[in-house]
Amino acid sequence: MSCSYKSAKGFLFSATKAGLKKSGNLDLALIFSKSKASAAAVFTKNAVKAAPIYISMENVKNGHCQAVIVNSGNANAATGEPGLEDAQKMAFYAAQCLNLDASDVVVASTGVIGERLNIQKIKDVLPNLCHSVEECKIDEFSRAIMTTDTFPKLAQRTIMLGEKEVIISGVAKGSGMIMPNMATMLGFIMTDAEVDHRYLNVILKERVSATFNRVTVDGDTSTNDMVLLMANGESGAKKVLPDTHEAELFCNALHEVMYDLSVMLAKDGEGATKLIKVITKGAKSESDAENVSRAVANSPLVKTAFFGEDANVGRLMMALGNADAKIYPNEIDIYINDILIVKSSLVAGDVRGENVTNALKGKEISVTVDLNVGQAMAEILTCDFSYDYVKINSEYTT
Repeated sequence: MSCSYKSAKGFLFSATKAGLKKSGNLDLALIFSKSKASAAAVFTKNAVKAAPIYISMENVKNGHCQAVIVNSGNANAATGEPGLEDAQKMAFYAAQCLNLDASDVVVASTGVIGERLNIQKIKDVLPNLCHSVEECKIDEFSRAIMTTDTFPKLAQRTIMLGEKEVIISGVAKGSGMIMPNMATMLGFIMTDAEVDHRYLNVILKERVSATFNRVTVDGDTSTNDMVLLMANGESGAKKVLPDTHEAELFCNALHEVMYDLSVMLAKDGEGATKLIKVITKGAKSESDAENVSRAVANSPLVKTAFFGEDANVGRLMMALGNADAKIYPNEIDIYINDILIVKSSLVAGDVRGENVTNALKGKEISVTVDLNVGQAMAEILTCDFSYDYVKINSEYTT
């Protein structure tokens, strides 16, 4: 079968309409692995966790997973004990129709917080969902998990491990309430490589820290954040072991998939018109560099200035000065793309000039802050704040 999007071997997908979204769009989706896969996951650190997070945290403890069921339109968060029962039922009913144990099913939900999930609607369509899985339906899966997203987010890499082709494919959703801390963000990454679940867990945490956890749309960490990595070994390639050439190839490809998805999340921030990459270099430590980039990226004043295409040096200096980092106030350089706008903390050149103005009109902008105190650097991905961000979130539940 020829698919428009090549997913990892042995993974099947389906999606359907359960009536959970007011729009009537696809809102229930399934991933099924032909064989039990090694699994690792990271979850939100928000103290108010959604019910499916608790169920999935428990189910991945054994290091394996064979299916994932996801609903959109309802987060099943702030729903108490009834919500936990509903999440358990989602796993149980999915396992029942796939002939699996419920502990082999991961559950995820995304959407409105505080409303009871209609589990009967899910139960009614599950037989059709389970019996219509195909390898070519990853695109349908990606659309079914969307909420305020404006486009589906998929990424893929193919590498050779020995003489065998290995595929890593990823799907994510998220547009608002995004600042993962392991936004509403869900990520599902599948590979046909063979990787032990303990090593998979180490790899995932490292790569999440450098990709998804360096995205911020609005500084809010969701109740439902989850990133799941599954490896089913269906490629037949040699097992990926730590400290090997194969591990280096695999980890680099995995990083690229997760970075691509991270860029899409930032680009699709609610109401966003611009993708902004904030890079801090010349820092004393990587954590200092990350803190400065994050302070700039999270500043509503900076984000609105970029929407207005205003090279507001004062807002940039104010924001980076709020960071928990080693900073010499008179040594800072700032660039918009490759244009120097601040030298030694003083305005450099004409920030209202044609070059800067044209740079700010772009759909993708880089802001580089050089602290000039060390060698470390870090990048945070974000977007601007537009009028539509306020409009989307003021009307979210209505």
